[in-house]
Amino acid sequence: MVNQSENNQAQKSANLKKVVEDIALKHAFINIQDLKALLNEAGIPFKAESVKKYLYLLVKEGRLYSAGRGWYSILARSFPLDTQSIETFIGKVRKQFPLLVFCCWSAAQVQSWFHHLPAKTLLFVFVERDALHPVYEFLRDDFSNCYLNPQKRDIQQTFRITRDTVVVRPAISEEPRRGNYARIEKILVDLYIERARLDLFDEWEYEHLLKTIVMQYRIDMAGLIRYAGRRKVKDKIVKLINQWQN
Repeated sequence: MVNQSENNQAQKSANLKKVVEDIALKHAFINIQDLKALLNEAGIPFKAESVKKYLYLLVKEGRLYSAGRGWYSILARSFPLDTQSIETFIGKVRKQFPLLVFCCWSAAQVQSWFHHLPAKTLLFVFVERDALHPVYEFLRDDFSNCYLNPQKRDIQQTFRITRDTVVVRPAISEEPRRGNYARIEKILVDLYIERARLDLFDEWEYEHLLKTIVMQYRIDMAGLIRYAGRRKVKDKIVKLINQWQN
């Protein structure tokens, strides 16, 4: 016969399971540590392994999805990042520098989520520092509007976005990429930095882009935040994301 203590334990487990589900399924993205903090704030006792188990069950049931290490999302559809628009450019660089480690993205890849960005004319390539000048000299032959690591001070004097604008930057360690293609997590962080550095568009425009993407599509949130930390903009981006979920 089941005793009263066992009944109470089963009831507590059922209650915890429901609370975990309620919290996890109302956020576009949730971190397991943040979820535990919410449980603590509500005064709900729990075991870490129990929280993990209930999240695992939600994933198994197809009600929750992995969004990077320690992160979960209710969004089933991952971001549909187009790579076709930069295939030719990447092929050109690969042919000239077959051993080069580099990463590339174009503003055209996120143009659909912007209002005013001149997408078809702006492309970034990130290369090892010792390859910056060789890559720049090579690209300058085909792209007259090519810039070598321009800074904010260059904006008023030399930097202009015209047809086929290319910016060569030093690579960032551990940047989210697949081969030579930047992932959306890298693009979002880089855009935040390039927006101010090159005076590309207003901050509200960036916030609109970020909100639209993270509230509609599943991305690797752990990778986004880790890379934002490497680029020293983690606090700002995390603050934006959190305000839309609360």
